[in-house]
Amino acid sequence: IKYAKEGAPAVDPNEYRFRVRTCHQCPHLKHNTRCGLCGCVIEQKAKWNTAECPDGRWETYSANGRKSNNTKTS
Repeated sequence: IKYAKEGAPAVDPNEYRFRVRTCHQCPHLKHNTRCGLCGCVIEQKAKWNTAECPDGRWETYSANGRKSNNTKTS
């Protein structure tokens, strides 16, 4: 809902690739397409600027690049 209310903002291509790559390395990934924690299709959710990883694995970006690193290694 937040995504639609904010006008469907998308992340930039680099952040999208980072998010999908991070999901593919996550132990919660199910059937190579869905997050096992929230059930979302990762290729869709990773595009949404308003989305967050339910396990805190995605970094937060700013217009000038990464501003924090919240990724987990396992």
